[in-house]
Amino acid sequence: FDRFIINKLDTFWGQSKGGKNSSGSLIDIKIPDKNERLSELIGIILGDGNINYYKKKKIGVYQVTIAGDKNLDRDYHLNHVKHLFEELFGLKVKEKIAEKNNGRFLVVSSKRLIDFLIEIGLKSGDKIQNQVTIPSWIKENDSYLKACLRGLFDTDGSVYKLTNQNSHQ
Repeated sequence: FDRFIINKLDTFWGQSKGGKNSSGSLIDIKIPDKNERLSELIGIILGDGNINYYKKKKIGVYQVTIAGDKNLDRDYHLNHVKHLFEELFGLKVKEKIAEKNNGRFLVVSSKRLIDFLIEIGLKSGDKIQNQVTIPSWIKENDSYLKACLRGLFDTDGSVYKLTNQNSHQ
């Protein structure tokens, strides 16, 4: 059949040409200035949040997830954390409920958001293993640091009386 072939193209020629011409389907986000609201959100992410991305070839999943208790964290998640994401980045926040373990999750999906958070000092993946800490730009400003600590304490903080002692921790 070789005599009938007029022109031979590389295998997958259409996929590679389309991929080179495509800008992808990235959602635009607002990029906020460094401020107290952003600092508080960073504290929330450091406490109950997770930044994760998974990329295989051209397909990727880029998400920030904030975890909490289905009942106890409802008001905080829906009336505060959700509004922070929407106000700062102009992104939609999805709520997921895990009935089995009584979990509530706020999920924000955006490659540009993940890129921004990494650029300003956060890391994706396991926070303990990656030694994630408060970014230096927050530590250098007292009002930013207070806001960040507020977000961190709102998610991971507690005060309790030490047993058999007359003190609290």
